[in-house]
Amino acid sequence: PVTTCTFRHLLTQVRLVCYSDRADAWGTIQTIEAADVHTHQELDLSVETPRLADISVAEDIKNLPVQDIAGLLIPQVASDGSPPEAQGCLLLPVDGTAAHPLHLRITTTKDGNGNLKETLSDVFIRIEGGFQTGKSHIVSLFFTGAANIQTTHVSVEAWMEDEQGEM
Repeated sequence: PVTTCTFRHLLTQVRLVCYSDRADAWGTIQTIEAADVHTHQELDLSVETPRLADISVAEDIKNLPVQDIAGLLIPQVASDGSPPEAQGCLLLPVDGTAAHPLHLRITTTKDGNGNLKETLSDVFIRIEGGFQTGKSHIVSLFFTGAANIQTTHVSVEAWMEDEQGEM
């Protein structure tokens, strides 16, 4: 009989930190989606270290919404320049992320110049070697002037459990 079992997650957790030096110019975030995610994966146990293998066909490639981000009023950068805590979370398979960047589609209520206009912005996040399985990646997105969103920092940490409910 099995007396112990170790579970190693084969997905990656991406936590987003959104902030701005011109928060009033951006309004609120309506949605953030990871675009074109290959959602059909198969557990490959034939290798020494089990992994997920992408077996997606066209209808399995979807946009996945970031949890807990809709309606977020973009926080103003703190006076000491430090970003706030992560506001949204996403679970992703990592197969192919070394070759292709993570594509985020961000919809805000203002255009980054203060005009009340729903605005869609595309942000591409590339990590050398790709995202890591079983790890949490914290991605800082800085909403700045000239309607520009920059990835200012990416860090890798131990997996953080979401205590607010299901993901």
